[in-house]
Amino acid sequence: MIDPRHGDVILYSYLWAREHDRGEASGRKARPTCVMLILAGNDGKPKPLLFPITSQPPRADARSIQIPETEARRAKLYTPAWVIVDEFNTDDLATSWAVKLSLGDVCLRFSNF
Repeated sequence: MIDPRHGDVILYSYLWAREHDRGEASGRKARPTCVMLILAGNDGKPKPLLFPITSQPPRADARSIQIPETEARRAKLYTPAWVIVDEFNTDDLATSWAVKLSLGDVCLRFSNF
């Protein structure tokens, strides 16, 4: 994995909060996930915050951002699509087993929408 950058869309085995609450330790499937923020960890390594992308309409109580159709197509996503912003995962993408790059080992990237 390359160094994560804001707006990268990666395939990642995302663990939803509801799955974590049931005791699950890893995501059930690789899904498009957006790198939204990158923080500096205590160890000096970047800690990207990974927000899930879904093509299913979000729950009424979920905070989400609908991805403009042009951006969704650029990232090769189904439309309509949403970034869920009220939960996230964090991981060391350089060493993580959860990163699933099957799109020619190329990260896609949103523009600044």
